[in-house]
Amino acid sequence: MTGRIKLKKDEYEIYGGVAVIYKRNEYFHYRQWIRTENKYIRRTLKTKNKDTAIERAEKLTREILNDLDEGRKVFSITVKQGVEQYIEHRQKDVEGKFIVAGRLTTIKTHLHHFLNYIHKDSKLREIDRRDALQYFNWRRKQNKSIKSITLSNEQSTINSFWKYCFEEQLVNFESLVFAKIKINSDVEQIRRSTFTNEEYRALTNEMRSYCSKKSNDDEDELRIKKIVQHYILIAANTGLRVGEQRQLKWKDVEIVNTKNRGEQVK
Repeated sequence: MTGRIKLKKDEYEIYGGVAVIYKRNEYFHYRQWIRTENKYIRRTLKTKNKDTAIERAEKLTREILNDLDEGRKVFSITVKQGVEQYIEHRQKDVEGKFIVAGRLTTIKTHLHHFLNYIHKDSKLREIDRRDALQYFNWRRKQNKSIKSITLSNEQSTINSFWKYCFEEQLVNFESLVFAKIKINSDVEQIRRSTFTNEEYRALTNEMRSYCSKKSNDDEDELRIKKIVQHYILIAANTGLRVGEQRQLKWKDVEIVNTKNRGEQVK
């Protein structure tokens, strides 16, 4: 309650004295005493209008009181600390082989961009769900040649991080709002499509010619070409990316007798 504190000019009690709004440099701000944590919580209300400030402050007060009723702490860790906690969580996914190490590297890169945009020392609970609306414009200023699909992937990573924060009760909403981005689905389909039957036959025929003994007198050179042939054909048959394929080990390979499916060849 705020009744024990004398209000200054341009300070107004709200919600029956639970909190105070006050004007500083033309903008309204918010203040509430959190008895359980023995400190004030202060937020900017981002408006010069008193009625709007009261509306936002009352909404914020309800959220804070709800957090306190459910035993959650009001004061927040920084976005950087949240990202570090999330990366530690995803590292366990690598150790459990749910994702590859290369995927974790990509996650770190995406979240590094987000930290630069949102400011790493910002408090998680002070981020508004619409604070990411200018993220795509900001990224394009950083990298004019960045593709829309890359931005879409970054959005997915950032919101996966935010969902984790929500599930850990670090934030009050499940996802950030991004501006809509148009992706050329036809181009993306071509980029991701596999070989047609004709293309695959042309590839395998060329590989046979490339590695034929008639065309290769040097056994050492032929051995290297055979390795290249198998590398390319494995990629074509499995759809593995280069980074994923490079991480393969013999223990990851299982040879199955195709004449008797399901029977593993020893």
